[in-house]
Amino acid sequence: EESVNLALKTNNALNLFMAYCFRSMAFSLRQEPEEAKASLIEAEKLTKDLKIPLVLTQYLIARSYIEIEAIKIPRSVKSNIETLLRTTGDLIKYAQKARANLTEAYRLRAVAYWILDKPSSAVKYFRRSTEAGIGYGGNLELSRTYFEIGKFLRDPKNRRDRINGMNGTECLLKAKTMFEEMNLQWDLAEYEKYAGK
Repeated sequence: EESVNLALKTNNALNLFMAYCFRSMAFSLRQEPEEAKASLIEAEKLTKDLKIPLVLTQYLIARSYIEIEAIKIPRSVKSNIETLLRTTGDLIKYAQKARANLTEAYRLRAVAYWILDKPSSAVKYFRRSTEAGIGYGGNLELSRTYFEIGKFLRDPKNRRDRINGMNGTECLLKAKTMFEEMNLQWDLAEYEKYAGK
């Protein structure tokens, strides 16, 4: 909220756009979809004047968060599935020009396929996410990829037991170690919630 107010005062469209995207993502993570959508709508208004890959990538990341949460609702309509796959596909296309976002782009695509019960495609994009994270840096997103891979591999519906030579428990422990090293309190809380199930 403070970032939005400062960007409004200084009339800085790029900072305002980024603040709205991050705000939308934060609301998605808190599972507050209406607030997430409201912030994304404000960001979308600014995209017409900011047609650069980094901007479009950040917008598509925020949008993917909302669409992934929507698809988790039982009986999601086919159009929601198609929209999510189109959004994550576009995200990867734009992230090729904003490579700092590739790790997250591939991870979101993998999670989408996991939710849609397409494990082979999920594995493919989880692998690409770890490769991008290791190749381009970005331990925050790489740690979150390990966390999602760990959950994926421990999902009873999934028959795969390893990705990149690591099993689910190893991926979860790797994620936890990285969360602790970076002092990521929210991620550690999510890990503890998952571990407590």
